[in-house]
Amino acid sequence: MQKFKTYNYEADGCCLKTFGVLLEADAPEEAIRRYLTGETVFWSNWRGSFFGLLIDTINGITLLFNDHIGSKMVFYTQSAEGLVWDTNLFDLAQAIGAKADNENYLWQMLIYGYSPVGETVFKAIHRLQAGEYVCAKKGKVEKHIYHRFDNTPNSLSIEENIERIDTAFRHAIERVILKNEEYGYTHFIPLSAGLDSRMVNCVAHEIAKTPIHTITYSQSNYYDDTTPKELSAYWNYINHFTPLDSGECLLLLDEASRITSGLVQYSGAAETLYGLPEIAKQQAGIFLTGMAGDIIVGTAYTRHKSNQTYHIGDGALLPIMHLKTLRRALPSDFEQLYSNREIFYLYVRAFNCANLGSPLIHQQFGESYSPFCDVDVLKAAYAAPLEQRWNHRLYDQWILTKYPDIAKWKHNGVYTIGHRPYMVSISNHMLPLQDLPKRAAEYILKRLNLLSSQKETIGHSMNPEDDWFMQNETLRTWAEKYIQTNLELLNNYPEVQQIAQQLSKGNANERMQVMSLLACLRQAR
Repeated sequence: MQKFKTYNYEADGCCLKTFGVLLEADAPEEAIRRYLTGETVFWSNWRGSFFGLLIDTINGITLLFNDHIGSKMVFYTQSAEGLVWDTNLFDLAQAIGAKADNENYLWQMLIYGYSPVGETVFKAIHRLQAGEYVCAKKGKVEKHIYHRFDNTPNSLSIEENIERIDTAFRHAIERVILKNEEYGYTHFIPLSAGLDSRMVNCVAHEIAKTPIHTITYSQSNYYDDTTPKELSAYWNYINHFTPLDSGECLLLLDEASRITSGLVQYSGAAETLYGLPEIAKQQAGIFLTGMAGDIIVGTAYTRHKSNQTYHIGDGALLPIMHLKTLRRALPSDFEQLYSNREIFYLYVRAFNCANLGSPLIHQQFGESYSPFCDVDVLKAAYAAPLEQRWNHRLYDQWILTKYPDIAKWKHNGVYTIGHRPYMVSISNHMLPLQDLPKRAAEYILKRLNLLSSQKETIGHSMNPEDDWFMQNETLRTWAEKYIQTNLELLNNYPEVQQIAQQLSKGNANERMQVMSLLACLRQAR
């Protein structure tokens, strides 16, 4: 859905087209001038959520580019005529007659819940990822990287880094607020009990001249229900809450998969699609989100070591299994693609996973933008030394220094801001060390069906999928039938099929991983 003015400009034998929303960019005539004077990646200083196309008819060159975080779904392939592209994976596959033939993607999807290297279910079709562009010339299509974030530390104090991050963060939010108000759109900002969406709403409150609406969807009476209502009342916001108590949102499997092109485990996208109020679908311009703030101002590291390496399986949504097979399904240079574990998590878990869920749902009705993923905010945050950011030290001090009022509400209803427990990494999830015995006991009780889901305890997410499958017989029966009906789509891949069948009898996350893979294959038929 195109809601904002974009470029469709021709000059000097060049045609420039953009899609999405530009928050800061050269005028189209200036962009073409820069290209003609040798600046191939003329868009590298632009800000927004966009992709673009430049056709140079004189020199026979076509450039197709994505933004710095790969926020737009752009798929491409090479044909006899040269570059062919589309924003819909399955439409492109149908146009070129491609079949779902990428076994590597099946394994990646089954274990990671997405492709950590941006593959699709079609070998011939590629996705244009973060900071990438393709150049087509004389029938040859080549992919290039024009931007990569890094986390080289500066020598500034924690106070100085907070000032830099805060300035960039406020500017990123201001650009979105002004754009919405320029076009007369309503501000819709998701709000949970966590810090990221809270920070976005707090700063937006100081900038916006028109009313702000918050969007919340979760299990009723969980912290992600009660805390946003209290915060919305504090700011005098209009709060829209959608209860997800029965888990019926998970029935939107095929609908969510069509929107996400089957690129990511579907639950987050389905919950967002179900939870968006009709007013937001009709009146939203740019949804302001807190996407990825935790690993940007915070860090994906678990220790004070800035040179940590990453390994196959890091970032997977399921515990590692069949490591040998997974290694075969990934590029041989997989563990050398990124300089360290933090940059790996940014590109893999944030850009190739989280950004392919709810942001793509938002883009069905408007645009989606996280100020944490703004280029200038990312640069400022990742320049702060690890010892300042580790265990949310800088993040908490930022709040206590600049926005102390919102520290009255605990993070996720549990942790007092500024007093974080020691965190450890378990199965790719950051968990408080002090909570591990309780988590283990809760897991056992839930498996024995002895723990009520009506009372929230430490560790419950806002959307308790395991409880929904356990208590909603209709959902459980539907899921079992969906899996058994569609497992035949894996007949050509018996090893994948066998593991998928095993996982389908596991917990909710394992089950949904299998369902996501099958939904992708259904779309690809």
